[in-house]
Amino acid sequence: MIWREEKIKLLIEDIKIRMKVTPFQKTVDGYEKSIEEYKSCTSYGWGNFLKENGYLYVTGYDEYENAWTLGDITCNDNEDGDYFNSEDFEPYNEMKMNPEEIKKYLDNVITLWRKRKEEYKDEDEIFMSRCYIDAYQSVRISLFGELLP
Repeated sequence: MIWREEKIKLLIEDIKIRMKVTPFQKTVDGYEKSIEEYKSCTSYGWGNFLKENGYLYVTGYDEYENAWTLGDITCNDNEDGDYFNSEDFEPYNEMKMNPEEIKKYLDNVITLWRKRKEEYKDEDEIFMSRCYIDAYQSVRISLFGELLP
């Protein structure tokens, strides 16, 4: 797998009330709107909340609309927030992953273990070094499609 932003599809049974989620599209019939339009909506507190925090809370499920309601921390039930289908949002990622930082980290540890391998005299330590190098190279090629030369 080459590094790319992939959306995580939520199963309905995985969605919990008060769960933090990030909407990336809006496909509910009659409420379709681009996420850019949605984020620019300032008539509701949750529009600004999403823009400032990057996530909303699941506040309920509306059986009549057949959709989940998402809103800010002040939203208490289906009456607050806005409608989204389960395929319109993903779990909020608390850890922001920067691909360049990850690549730099992998390159540094691969270089470190290569250096250690050259310094070690014991066969077990040399073998351990090779294992670490191979493991980090495997992660690097999975994420970025290339080995560190």
